[in-house]
Amino acid sequence: MAVLAYVTVFAQIGFPFLALSRRPKYVVLALLVGMHLGIGLLLGLPVFSLVMIVGDAVFLPDAFWKSAAGFVRNRIPRHTRPAQQPAA
Repeated sequence: MAVLAYVTVFAQIGFPFLALSRRPKYVVLALLVGMHLGIGLLLGLPVFSLVMIVGDAVFLPDAFWKSAAGFVRNRIPRHTRPAQQPAA
């Protein structure tokens, strides 16, 4: 159990340093999201977990957010989207 505590602390503290590297950043980000989901479910702290996940997601690149927006946009039916306003 103590090893798990050390891994979570080192992952959370080391993540800002790993944010500059390309691949390890995503591995640690997945570890942190899983850890915070576990905290939210097992300890009953959903608001804390969501805030921490959003805080860690800031380190994702713009290309990820653009592709995620396109994915969501393609899944929403056209009749439920708000109407586009004509340009003035």
